[in-house]
Amino acid sequence: MSTIKKEKVEPKKLKESVSVDSIKEIIKDKIKGKAKIVKLDIFSSGSLIQINSELNAGFIGGKVKINGTLENKGDFISIKELNVEARSMTKSLIEGNLSRLVPEIKKYFEEKNNKEIKSMKIENGALSLEFK
Repeated sequence: MSTIKKEKVEPKKLKESVSVDSIKEIIKDKIKGKAKIVKLDIFSSGSLIQINSELNAGFIGGKVKINGTLENKGDFISIKELNVEARSMTKSLIEGNLSRLVPEIKKYFEEKNNKEIKSMKIENGALSLEFK
């Protein structure tokens, strides 16, 4: 008679806290090939994340400065303040791309964890993810 070995299966984590450095990597990935990153700083404090960056978008795009703040809004984060200094056409393109930043962050972590996100908040200077 054979013995069936039972393995203990760990339940999947429903909550995870990740460093804001992950957001920096997502931004770098989205900019790659479109502009040269001169400076990209991300600071977090309490329930806010501050993004400061300077890009070189080439001869046509020129120098670009971006400053923005992410904050909690309901069960997710949103862009609270956004200041883009750039040539008019470049500025409108960047503002359009940045408006998709929060959905891109959500998509990145859903694909990485193969789970749908229920909430995504900034807590204690980190990004707190709760999965369904």
